[in-house]
Amino acid sequence: MRFERCRMLFGDKDFQTLQNAKVLILGIGGVGSYALDCLYRSGVKDITILDYDIYDEE
Repeated sequence: MRFERCRMLFGDKDFQTLQNAKVLILGIGGVGSYALDCLYRSGVKDITILDYDIYDEE
């Protein structure tokens, strides 16, 4: 039920292809975070995130 709308949009065969895709996202800035959200909500199961930002804990 969670991905029913995506399944109807893409069709069963293409939706299965989308779920089996392996995606690498380089950078989680403005565009990367939106792409991550869209891919996750579309049913992609294997997402790798690579971001080299450094955060200081103060």
